[in-house]
Amino acid sequence: KTGPARGVAPRAIAGVFAGLRKAAWRIEVSVLEVYNEKVRDLLAPGSTVTTVDVHEVRENGGGLLSFRCPEAITWIARSPEEAMAALMEGCRRRETARTDMNHHSSRSHLVFTLNVAQSDREAGATLRSRLHLVDLAGSERLKRSLLDSPRSRTSAQSAR
Repeated sequence: KTGPARGVAPRAIAGVFAGLRKAAWRIEVSVLEVYNEKVRDLLAPGSTVTTVDVHEVRENGGGLLSFRCPEAITWIARSPEEAMAALMEGCRRRETARTDMNHHSSRSHLVFTLNVAQSDREAGATLRSRLHLVDLAGSERLKRSLLDSPRSRTSAQSAR
């Protein structure tokens, strides 16, 4: 899709690339999935599921607290098309299940991250930023979706 019909992710990716200065820059992307309380790396090579650990990191000498998955695979994106290719690969590998309400309902949260670094040699500085785009798991009501699994029955009972 093009124009206003494009989704949030393609527009955000295009905006990040459009905002880059002529200075030296580098963009790395990762695609992670939170499924059954585990973090899965959707860009890891091979066909098996690769889980990664989440680490709590204090930056700037103990100031800002952030969470990272340092073992996660990152792809270098030289264009919006390369960033979208990584996102599409992650979506292809995402955990889904069929329900009566949605034939491809996501059963997981997806986290697409763009790590951007721009260097200004004249100023002798590097600007780093991170953008997370998150797609939350399908929220169909379990009774209406007629999803039948032990995990969904447990979720339905605990929601009462």
